[in-house]
Amino acid sequence: AARTREALANLPRTPDRFGLIHGDLHPANVRCRGDDTLTLFDFDCCGYDWRAYDLAVFDWNAYLERRPKGWRNTR
Repeated sequence: AARTREALANLPRTPDRFGLIHGDLHPANVRCRGDDTLTLFDFDCCGYDWRAYDLAVFDWNAYLERRPKGWRNTR
């Protein structure tokens, strides 16, 4: 645990890696319009953290929840 805390403390907190995140970025909280513009909603879990967290939550929901390929492609 100490090594993990130290490694995280040494990661750069630049705006491209750390900042405001959605916090619950699963496909049900995202809508895509016909012009491929994304709209996010349901911000009750938002806060400041590593941006990779949002990507991990989205992938977890789309792939590990065994969503059908057609469902994933529409999101």
